[in-house]
Amino acid sequence: NVSEAKSKATEKNQNREQSNKRRRTMPRCCAGSACGHPEIPFMIQAHYCVTCPESDDQNRGHGPCLIALRLDAAARKLFRLDNDGNGFIKEQHLTESGRRRHGSETNGVCLDCWAKLAEDDEQPLRGGEDSDPPDDIIRPLLNMYSTRSESDATQGIMTQLRDYYDEQEGNDPRSQAFFEKIRQTCVDGARGIGAPGTGGGRRGGGSGLLGNIRAADRREGVGQPLAPPVRGDLAASVSVRRGQAGQASQGGGRGVGGRGGGGRGRGGRGHGGRGHGVRGRGVTPPIDLRKSRTQVGRSFVDDSSANKTYIPKLVNIVFFCLDNPDKQEFINPTMLEEIKTMDEQDKVDHERINDERRLRRKAPLQFKRSKVREYLRTRFTEMEETPADSPLVIDGEGAITSAFIKDFMDSHKRVVKVARENAESYLSETNLHGVTITDDLVDEEGFVTAYVNQSYSQFNSTRSCLSYLYKRAGIDRPPEMIRSMEKFMAGMERTTRNEKRGLGLKISEGKKHMTFQAYECIAMHLYRSAASEDIETRFMFLLEWNLMKRAENVVHAKISEVEWRCDCLVFHFAKSKSNQRGEEHLGPWHVYSNPENPHMCLLLAFGQYAFCNPHILKGGGVPLFQGTNSKTVYARYMARFNNVVNKELVHELRALGYEPGDLASHSTRKGVGTWVCSGCTVSPPIVAVCLRAGWTLGGVKDRYLFREGAGDQYVGRAAAGLDQLTKEFAVSPAYFDFSELDPSETFRMKRAIRDFINSRLGFEPPGSVQTMLQHFLASICYHYDDLQRDIDQHSPLRSAALFRDIPDNIRVLATVRYPWNKTSDTPKITGVPPHVTHLAELHALKEEVTNLREGIMNEIREEMDKRGFNSGENNTQQIMDLIRTATASQTAAIVDRLIERTDIRERSVTTAADEATEDYGAAAMEIEEELVEDLPTNATREESEELNRRRRAAAQNALGQRLFKVGMVRAGGACKLTTLPVGFKFPSMTIPQTINCWFIGSVGANLIPYCQLKSHDVDHIKGASSALRKIRRVMSLVHKTATAKGCWPSGQSWDTPRRWTYEKTNALWLGIEKEFLRLYMKKRDAKYGTVYNNANKKKQRRRGQGSEDDMVDERALVR
Repeated sequence: NVSEAKSKATEKNQNREQSNKRRRTMPRCCAGSACGHPEIPFMIQAHYCVTCPESDDQNRGHGPCLIALRLDAAARKLFRLDNDGNGFIKEQHLTESGRRRHGSETNGVCLDCWAKLAEDDEQPLRGGEDSDPPDDIIRPLLNMYSTRSESDATQGIMTQLRDYYDEQEGNDPRSQAFFEKIRQTCVDGARGIGAPGTGGGRRGGGSGLLGNIRAADRREGVGQPLAPPVRGDLAASVSVRRGQAGQASQGGGRGVGGRGGGGRGRGGRGHGGRGHGVRGRGVTPPIDLRKSRTQVGRSFVDDSSANKTYIPKLVNIVFFCLDNPDKQEFINPTMLEEIKTMDEQDKVDHERINDERRLRRKAPLQFKRSKVREYLRTRFTEMEETPADSPLVIDGEGAITSAFIKDFMDSHKRVVKVARENAESYLSETNLHGVTITDDLVDEEGFVTAYVNQSYSQFNSTRSCLSYLYKRAGIDRPPEMIRSMEKFMAGMERTTRNEKRGLGLKISEGKKHMTFQAYECIAMHLYRSAASEDIETRFMFLLEWNLMKRAENVVHAKISEVEWRCDCLVFHFAKSKSNQRGEEHLGPWHVYSNPENPHMCLLLAFGQYAFCNPHILKGGGVPLFQGTNSKTVYARYMARFNNVVNKELVHELRALGYEPGDLASHSTRKGVGTWVCSGCTVSPPIVAVCLRAGWTLGGVKDRYLFREGAGDQYVGRAAAGLDQLTKEFAVSPAYFDFSELDPSETFRMKRAIRDFINSRLGFEPPGSVQTMLQHFLASICYHYDDLQRDIDQHSPLRSAALFRDIPDNIRVLATVRYPWNKTSDTPKITGVPPHVTHLAELHALKEEVTNLREGIMNEIREEMDKRGFNSGENNTQQIMDLIRTATASQTAAIVDRLIERTDIRERSVTTAADEATEDYGAAAMEIEEELVEDLPTNATREESEELNRRRRAAAQNALGQRLFKVGMVRAGGACKLTTLPVGFKFPSMTIPQTINCWFIGSVGANLIPYCQLKSHDVDHIKGASSALRKIRRVMSLVHKTATAKGCWPSGQSWDTPRRWTYEKTNALWLGIEKEFLRLYMKKRDAKYGTVYNNANKKKQRRRGQGSEDDMVDERALVR
């Protein structure tokens, strides 16, 4: 295998050399000296035409040399850089790739495209009396001066400036003046005066600037400069990785390689006082995340609504025009031919791809018009506030009309199957002429396939997208169009209702609402699921139900927007769909726990999710749900949700009246709104419900009715699934109660809880998160037995550090209380309506009467016993006092002798147990007491049997106290001992969980540390040997990476659990986290199997390249 890999690497290197040789000998540009860049091989990097819609290779070969262009941003025109004659090209003719390339000095417009697209116009004088060159000229000039030698830079810059100002050598005052600006800007930037200086390049230290920059970098341990800046003005020049080079408070400070004036900057000296600069590396310049003014002007509707709804619908309208020759007049004439050309190319590409698929015996693809679709999306997205920029003609002569819009709406229909009787009855009622139902149109079941109109909401969406287009273009819709469409929509609404009634179609539009029984069924399934993703799915599902918010609010939620207040979680949101400014919908929105039903308890679900994803507890703006964007998070959630309701629970939900496809994301909002308002005869106020759900009240109510805490708290308790007709509706959340402890013990236990959390996390969470985290832990402790019984054996929660082996003295403190038994530590109970308060008071009164009766009976019983009723001369209490007095002295003597005899053995056994405890990490071991008692030589048979009985009892007691139990399993026809529980399977673990399980065992789960498992310990479990091998390989990568980074704990071994603690494993992961994310992981919650696969791919790539230096000798590591 090694020789084969080396031969492949040698062959690959030879192929690479041949490819480089061909590249070096490729023909130069055929234009010769007429080409602006003849040193670049033709067809490789230069000559990219920014207006040709062909692929890159065809663009490069479209013309032997190019016409350089400059952009007039105000006129949105591209003029010739050489000022040769009149003419221009509109910016709209640039391709999508050309928009990114047109500023490059090696790209331009070929002669063929110039002849086709150029329009005559007076070309403005380049560089008026007081104007400077544009940004796309300044950038390369600044970079040229900083990266080339002084003579080369001066000559090249002056040549381009003279060309721009149309001056001759010797008579070029404006070029000389601007060159001095460039020179001074670069020098100031290198010295750190004023704006940051230019940095870096590939060609060496021109003008001494790059040398100064690199010298300063070497002194301060900073990396090399970055690419040129995105801004082109002189004050921006080129930023470097050291941050804003030379930028300091109070207008100066030391920059890259020099001194500044007025204040101390980053790591240097100033002239005249000290400022507030930042010293050290890692300080990077801020990036501007603000939208441009143009983008802000387009955001009068939400970007997701425009990109997902309006623009796709508008693209379909253009396709409708393109497919109907008599409607093509409604397409913008300046774009029509280009659209047709791209459409023909799409057809050719589609036929070619399907021909290839037929050869491979694959099903043909649907015609998607990819090029045209992308072009139209771009045009609609970047459309300016003018009708002329719209792909559809919407103003002036030939603009779209209401008749055109109706034709488009009528072109969309849906196919349904209806009973023949219903179809014939509907035909007779509507008096449709020319439609007759014959026997050959009826299937075997008596149904007819028919076309009907789309739903009214679909027609309404078309009208909305056209309204959006007119608003984007900055004009109003014609009044006659508005009147005609209103009349048409009123008739369409009536027509669609008659169709549904007459044909027996589904009356309601959209998805069904989710009943509380369906909600409980889905929540229970996700609660008991073994799928690793269902921890997140259940939390998002419960959050969507309890908040009553749209999915966009849920997926955008961040940990900084959540806090704990009194007895509930409180969420804040910036906006809602019905109120984009968010003034009335910021919150706070109260969310309560349901400790009586753990599968529906949001506090428990949040705790489980946080324990499995502890990185979200670091605070700041960390999103609750990880993903590249909200769309991927929502798609991941909906994919799992649809799989659950349409496949895994299809029979259970069908029993509740749901068919596959009836439930979706909006079903949750419909269901919780219905449950809160109508699920009980005593419901929360409708104003509080509407405000929480983000529904407008309408009219004057929106201006006079606002949110108050009490109403929203009542809604939150009702949405949590608590029964509003029982006294238990006023239940508190799970919390740690210290009321029965003395002050010193209370202080010690609070400290123990805080230390337990911080040690298992590996960091101290911010104050805003600590209170939430303690209630998460309390909820987990309160439901600990339920979780151990109900959740799947392979759930990721069982591998979470915060869940494993929670100390008993912490677990017993977790409790819930009610108004009638609350203590001083019970959180203030909020959101309780008056009738529940009365029920609670009645229950408290009932308990008080019961306790009073029992107290009276106990006092009577004690008094009667004291007086000796129904007894002889001495009552029971007197007899017990006599016995206690007589045996006190003998008992004390016996205890002293036993302590003296066992003290030595106690100390030796304690030492041995401490050493064993170090071997098992967190799995602390108890001292096993042995019965040490010698049998006298003259002992009787009865004494011997009694001693043996005591020895057997001591052995049984010791076995009962052992932490890890061993069982017998049958493997390969033989039996062997194993510590693994029945049905064990390695769970799907993240890398931090893998590290914890590798070094630290779990007493509660009867699992020893994985590093002590060998292949023969798991070979009786299907797939366990392979999983253990992958885990061992991943841990070898952890050991290698940590050793290279210098964060491996000294004196620790990677294959033994001795002296490993959660503090050490967490510190180990924090030390290698960034490196692991870079090398083997794309996201923080990647599982060990993903890391193993990525490491193997990386290893194979290194072998293919012939490099064996960095390979891990896995066999040596395993040995």
